[in-house]
Amino acid sequence: MFRVKASPVVITTLLLLMLILVAPAAATTRQADSQTRLTALTSRSDALHAQIARLAKKARGHRHDATFSRRVVRVNRKVIRVNAVLARLSDEFLEQESDDTTAADALIAGNRLALHMGRDAIRLDHRSLHARSRRVTRLVLAAAINLSSANAQLKGWRWNKPQPTPTPTPTPTVTPTVTPTVTPTVTPTPTPTPTTSGPAVPAGYTLIANQTINNLQTSGLHDRYYYRCTFTGGSATSAVVTLTSAHDLIFDSSTIATGGGWNGVSVNDQSGSVNDITFKNMLFKAQGRMGIEITSRPTTAVTGYQRIDIIASTFEPQGNEAVSYDGGPAAGGSLFSGNLIEGAGNDPAQTYGAGFEINGPSNMTVTGNRILQCRGSLLNLQMHTTSDCGWVFTDNVFDASQRLQSTAMSASSQVVLGFNVYGGQFARNTMVSAAPGGGVAYLSNCRNMDWRTSGWRDATSRAGYATPTQVGGCTSNQF
Repeated sequence: MFRVKASPVVITTLLLLMLILVAPAAATTRQADSQTRLTALTSRSDALHAQIARLAKKARGHRHDATFSRRVVRVNRKVIRVNAVLARLSDEFLEQESDDTTAADALIAGNRLALHMGRDAIRLDHRSLHARSRRVTRLVLAAAINLSSANAQLKGWRWNKPQPTPTPTPTPTVTPTVTPTVTPTVTPTPTPTPTTSGPAVPAGYTLIANQTINNLQTSGLHDRYYYRCTFTGGSATSAVVTLTSAHDLIFDSSTIATGGGWNGVSVNDQSGSVNDITFKNMLFKAQGRMGIEITSRPTTAVTGYQRIDIIASTFEPQGNEAVSYDGGPAAGGSLFSGNLIEGAGNDPAQTYGAGFEINGPSNMTVTGNRILQCRGSLLNLQMHTTSDCGWVFTDNVFDASQRLQSTAMSASSQVVLGFNVYGGQFARNTMVSAAPGGGVAYLSNCRNMDWRTSGWRDATSRAGYATPTQVGGCTSNQF
């Protein structure tokens, strides 16, 4: 049965909070204007919530009714506007360089609810519009992707901020009464282990801390915060942690132990069944196959996973690829930020050996990472459509001259390998090739990629190795 998961009333309440928090205290006129805007938005959102609920109940019986289809399209347009307003607020918050983590948390929560509402609207479209109005469904998806990208950057900003430390309650100073004639016998007591504050757990989440968890299966699991846990298990065909039909999970300061030969983490999405999963401050131990593999099937689906974020984590050298984001163009919208990949392809028997792969998903944000020498390419980038990929790569270091793993880079492997990538912003990145590997880049049928402000060099100044190679219809790429 179709269910509406998020009320726009909640979204607009959080939006009001953000409008007040972002505005300067002295700007009373601006606050009044914000409240006026929000009052109107609240009214529209109340109506939108009611319409989605009513239309969802009627979708099956009115799927061929033109009037019903027009009502669904109008709801879609309202969803697009809500998502657009929240995306703008997220961008404005980041541009202000504020330190207000409370405001950021409120905005993240509002964004998440809005994204759930957008997903429900798309589900309603599938039941009612079919091929009659694919354009409006694509616009809803595009608005959701834009909001997802803004929210991923906001979450990355939030995770990099220090967690608040509770203020200790002052203990009153007591002047002891000393009796000079009595010498007390002092029995030594162990020094207590200092306690540290736990993580800031979002409202509604259940905290699971300091546990060893074997073969975690998360089908249907949601609203869990795993803190300082160790995950064990896996087999030759199953991962240590497998995620299916899961959402709103956080893995923080935990370890994915070496498993039985497969992946450390497998995320198996089916048409958007997995969303809002965050890994931060994690250690991915060496695996026989991949550190984490994220897939979405079918690749033709109009919805796919979103917000599978990996932040400030370390990947030991993996037997196969270290990190893979795989799926159709509707999947993606995720953040990979501040991570270290120490190697990949360390098992020569494994077919692939890239450090970081995007194979099909759109609107990925990759920033502030460091990838060391792998057996294969440090980056394996592929798309399968002619639409702009929407990728943003900034401030990364891809350095093949630094090697930690036992298996050396193949002579035919490039630092960057790209096939059929259209568009994308690649700013302030550093690519370093080194023997015995190949050159800095091999691009085939890639177009409109903007690599300006990024640098290319070879560690020993080998002739021709510091220039990207372009073949097979590459046009309009900027270096």
